[in-house]
Amino acid sequence: MRAVFWDLDDTLLETAPLRMEALAEAHERCLGTRPDARALWREHNGHTLEALARKLLGDGWRRFAEAYRERYYARDEPIAPFPGVTEALDALRADGLQLAVVTSKVSWGATAELTRTGLLERFATVVGSDDCERHKPEPSRSSRPWSGWRSTSPRPSPTWGTRPRTWRRRGRRAATPSARPGA
Repeated sequence: MRAVFWDLDDTLLETAPLRMEALAEAHERCLGTRPDARALWREHNGHTLEALARKLLGDGWRRFAEAYRERYYARDEPIAPFPGVTEALDALRADGLQLAVVTSKVSWGATAELTRTGLLERFATVVGSDDCERHKPEPSRSSRPWSGWRSTSPRPSPTWGTRPRTWRRRGRRAATPSARPGA
């Protein structure tokens, strides 16, 4: 079996502006100051919201995570896949690759966003931070999407989907087996 594991935010879906606004509002609500949300996120990039909240508030971390999610998931702004994402996913599936999303976002949130954008049906599984003991960027996390999948291949070797700017630069090649995203 060949598979491509994708990150969700800022890889498949353009969510940065909404996430940064939710982060700034949660920080202001819980800590009384409005930070440079992008700088704060970059410093903590790839880790879970809970890990960031623990770093900022210690034992009071749940208050921050709830404030963030309350703002982020209550939004009315539409989200959309980056240009070319749908076509690339369809081409990879047509080539027989299994697709999965592995994200630091909670799985219910990731599933809801993939449903809203019409992408969910393209993925065999969605793995969120609440599905694993260890989270991105931990390398052992890559084994979780394989659970429950059957393969005739003795050793599946996953490929990770890269950021859109990388595969847009590669053009159509990104959707071919010889130049898969993340390869």
